[in-house]
Amino acid sequence: MDWKWTKVDELEAAGKYKAALDIMTAMWKEEPLNLKVFLRLGFLSWYVIAEWGVLGDTNLEEAHFEELERLLKELTAFGFTEFNEEAEFLWLFGYMISLFPYLFDTEEELGNRMINAAHNLKPEDPVIHLIYLKSFTWEIATPEQFNVQKAAGRVLAAAFEGNGEIQRYFKEVLR
Repeated sequence: MDWKWTKVDELEAAGKYKAALDIMTAMWKEEPLNLKVFLRLGFLSWYVIAEWGVLGDTNLEEAHFEELERLLKELTAFGFTEFNEEAEFLWLFGYMISLFPYLFDTEEELGNRMINAAHNLKPEDPVIHLIYLKSFTWEIATPEQFNVQKAAGRVLAAAFEGNGEIQRYFKEVLR
Protein backbone atom coordinates (compact mmCIF):
# COMPACT_ATOMS: atom_id res chain seq x y z
CA MET A 1 0.00 0.00 0.00
CA ASP A 2 1.32 3.41 -0.91
CA TRP A 3 0.44 5.46 2.18
CA LYS A 4 1.92 8.71 0.87
CA TRP A 5 -0.60 11.51 0.28
CA THR A 6 1.40 14.72 0.06
CA LYS A 7 -1.29 17.31 0.90
CA VAL A 8 -2.72 15.28 3.79
CA ASP A 9 0.76 14.36 5.03
CA GLU A 10 1.68 18.06 5.18
CA LEU A 11 -1.48 18.95 7.10
CA GLU A 12 -1.03 16.10 9.57
CA ALA A 13 2.64 16.94 10.09
CA ALA A 14 1.59 20.51 10.89
CA GLY A 15 -1.05 19.29 13.37
CA LYS A 16 -3.89 20.53 11.16
CA TYR A 17 -6.01 17.46 11.75
CA LYS A 18 -9.36 19.12 11.06
CA ALA A 19 -8.25 20.20 7.58
CA ALA A 20 -6.77 16.76 6.87
CA LEU A 21 -9.94 15.04 8.07
CA ASP A 22 -12.10 17.36 5.96
CA ILE A 23 -10.11 16.54 2.80
CA MET A 24 -10.17 12.82 3.45
CA THR A 25 -13.86 12.76 4.36
CA ALA A 26 -14.80 14.64 1.19
CA MET A 27 -12.63 12.31 -0.89
CA TRP A 28 -14.12 9.22 0.79
CA LYS A 29 -17.65 10.44 0.02
CA GLU A 30 -16.62 10.85 -3.63
CA GLU A 31 -14.71 7.57 -3.83
CA PRO A 32 -15.95 5.29 -1.04
CA LEU A 33 -14.18 2.23 -2.46
CA ASN A 34 -10.78 3.90 -2.59
CA LEU A 35 -9.00 1.72 -0.04
CA LYS A 36 -6.16 4.16 0.62
CA VAL A 37 -8.53 7.06 1.33
CA PHE A 38 -10.68 4.82 3.50
CA LEU A 39 -7.73 3.53 5.53
CA ARG A 40 -6.08 6.91 5.96
CA LEU A 41 -9.37 8.43 7.13
CA GLY A 42 -10.02 5.51 9.47
CA PHE A 43 -6.54 5.68 10.96
CA LEU A 44 -6.55 9.45 11.51
CA SER A 45 -10.02 9.30 13.08
CA TRP A 46 -8.84 6.57 15.44
CA TYR A 47 -5.55 8.31 16.17
CA VAL A 48 -7.15 11.64 17.05
CA ILE A 49 -9.72 9.94 19.31
CA ALA A 50 -7.06 7.78 20.99
CA GLU A 51 -4.70 10.71 21.50
CA TRP A 52 -7.36 13.29 22.35
CA GLY A 53 -6.04 15.67 24.98
CA VAL A 54 -2.41 14.78 24.22
CA LEU A 55 -2.11 16.19 20.71
CA GLY A 56 -2.01 19.85 21.70
CA ASP A 57 -3.60 22.49 19.49
CA THR A 58 -5.41 20.60 16.72
CA ASN A 59 -8.22 23.08 16.00
CA LEU A 60 -10.63 20.32 17.00
CA GLU A 61 -13.30 20.89 19.60
CA GLU A 62 -15.36 18.51 21.73
CA ALA A 63 -18.07 18.33 19.05
CA HIS A 64 -15.44 17.09 16.58
CA PHE A 65 -14.52 14.29 18.99
CA GLU A 66 -18.10 13.03 18.96
CA GLU A 67 -18.25 13.34 15.15
CA LEU A 68 -15.03 11.34 14.86
CA GLU A 69 -16.41 8.60 17.11
CA ARG A 70 -19.47 8.31 14.85
CA LEU A 71 -17.31 8.43 11.72
CA LEU A 72 -14.98 5.73 13.01
CA LYS A 73 -17.92 3.42 13.69
CA GLU A 74 -19.37 4.20 10.24
CA LEU A 75 -16.03 3.49 8.59
CA THR A 76 -15.64 0.24 10.51
CA ALA A 77 -19.09 -1.01 9.47
CA PHE A 78 -18.36 0.02 5.87
CA GLY A 79 -15.00 -1.74 5.98
CA PHE A 80 -16.56 -4.99 7.15
CA THR A 81 -19.01 -4.78 4.27
CA GLU A 82 -16.67 -3.66 1.48
CA PHE A 83 -13.10 -4.57 2.48
CA ASN A 84 -13.41 -7.67 4.66
CA GLU A 85 -11.17 -9.64 2.28
CA GLU A 86 -8.49 -6.92 2.02
CA ALA A 87 -5.40 -7.64 4.10
CA GLU A 88 -4.69 -3.92 4.61
CA PHE A 89 -8.15 -3.32 6.10
CA LEU A 90 -7.89 -6.40 8.28
CA TRP A 91 -4.48 -5.65 9.78
CA LEU A 92 -4.98 -1.90 10.24
CA PHE A 93 -8.48 -2.01 11.69
CA GLY A 94 -7.60 -5.20 13.56
CA TYR A 95 -4.65 -3.43 15.12
CA MET A 96 -6.75 -0.41 16.12
CA ILE A 97 -9.53 -2.61 17.51
CA SER A 98 -7.07 -4.77 19.46
CA LEU A 99 -5.66 -1.68 21.21
CA PHE A 100 -8.90 0.18 21.92
CA PRO A 101 -11.85 -2.20 21.43
CA TYR A 102 -14.19 0.08 23.37
CA LEU A 103 -13.91 2.70 20.60
CA PHE A 104 -15.50 0.12 18.30
CA ASP A 105 -18.01 -1.29 20.79
CA THR A 106 -16.43 -4.72 20.49
CA GLU A 107 -13.90 -7.08 22.06
CA GLU A 108 -10.11 -7.12 21.66
CA GLU A 109 -10.38 -10.65 20.29
CA LEU A 110 -12.10 -9.36 17.13
CA GLY A 111 -9.02 -7.26 16.37
CA ASN A 112 -6.75 -10.24 16.89
CA ARG A 113 -8.87 -12.40 14.57
CA MET A 114 -8.67 -9.67 11.92
CA ILE A 115 -4.89 -9.50 12.23
CA ASN A 116 -4.73 -13.29 11.94
CA ALA A 117 -6.91 -13.17 8.80
CA ALA A 118 -4.64 -10.51 7.26
CA HIS A 119 -1.62 -12.67 8.01
CA ASN A 120 -3.30 -15.65 6.37
CA LEU A 121 -3.95 -13.56 3.25
CA LYS A 122 -0.41 -12.12 3.06
CA PRO A 123 1.97 -14.16 5.25
CA GLU A 124 4.96 -12.92 3.24
CA ASP A 125 4.28 -9.25 4.06
CA PRO A 126 6.84 -8.31 6.76
CA VAL A 127 4.71 -5.50 8.19
CA ILE A 128 1.62 -7.70 8.52
CA HIS A 129 3.75 -10.53 9.89
CA LEU A 130 5.23 -8.25 12.54
CA ILE A 131 1.79 -6.89 13.50
CA TYR A 132 0.62 -10.51 13.71
CA LEU A 133 3.46 -11.56 16.00
CA LYS A 134 3.08 -8.49 18.19
CA SER A 135 -0.64 -9.15 18.57
CA PHE A 136 0.35 -12.18 20.64
CA THR A 137 3.52 -10.95 22.32
CA TRP A 138 3.41 -7.20 22.98
CA GLU A 139 5.43 -7.46 26.17
CA ILE A 140 7.90 -10.24 25.38
CA ALA A 141 10.02 -10.25 22.23
CA THR A 142 10.45 -13.74 20.84
CA PRO A 143 13.37 -14.75 18.59
CA GLU A 144 10.95 -15.03 15.64
CA GLN A 145 9.57 -11.57 16.39
CA PHE A 146 13.11 -10.18 16.56
CA ASN A 147 13.97 -11.66 13.14
CA VAL A 148 10.73 -10.45 11.57
CA GLN A 149 11.17 -7.03 13.18
CA LYS A 150 14.66 -6.85 11.72
CA ALA A 151 13.30 -7.76 8.25
CA ALA A 152 10.44 -5.29 8.60
CA GLY A 153 12.88 -2.61 9.71
CA ARG A 154 14.58 -2.83 6.36
CA VAL A 155 11.32 -2.06 4.55
CA LEU A 156 9.62 0.34 6.99
CA ALA A 157 10.86 3.53 5.36
CA ALA A 158 9.62 2.37 1.96
CA ALA A 159 6.43 0.79 3.32
CA PHE A 160 5.48 3.97 5.19
CA GLU A 161 6.91 6.64 2.93
CA GLY A 162 5.78 10.15 3.82
CA ASN A 163 5.42 12.15 7.01
CA GLY A 164 1.72 11.80 7.81
CA GLU A 165 0.54 10.39 11.12
CA ILE A 166 0.06 6.84 9.86
CA GLN A 167 3.58 6.72 8.46
CA ARG A 168 5.18 8.26 11.54
CA TYR A 169 3.13 6.10 13.89
CA PHE A 170 3.97 2.75 12.34
CA LYS A 171 7.62 3.58 11.68
CA GLU A 172 7.85 4.28 15.42
CA VAL A 173 5.72 1.38 16.70
CA LEU A 174 7.24 -1.26 14.44
CA ARG A 175 10.91 -0.34 14.68
